[in-house]
Amino acid sequence: MSSPYRDSSGHSLVDYPRPSVAVDTAVLTFGYEGALAALIVDDEGSLRLPGTFVHERETLAQASMRALRSKADVEGLAPANCTCSTTRIATTEGG
Repeated sequence: MSSPYRDSSGHSLVDYPRPSVAVDTAVLTFGYEGALAALIVDDEGSLRLPGTFVHERETLAQASMRALRSKADVEGLAPANCTCSTTRIATTEGG
């Protein structure tokens, strides 16, 4: 049996308050010759959008800006549009 997922701080998902809310930030721009480009980060060989869990009393915009700072070393951008979607992930714990 594999060990439970741990984040970069060594915490498992059950170490955080529930419900867990996460934000992934899509930074889109026009690149070379007008091609649409997106900011992605390399997380130990896995390419993904910069994202993080939302802290208590933190807005989605604040969490998004924190993710950009900490994961992509990007500052000075503020969200122009926040769109929420929900995904429920089934667990073996009956969650």
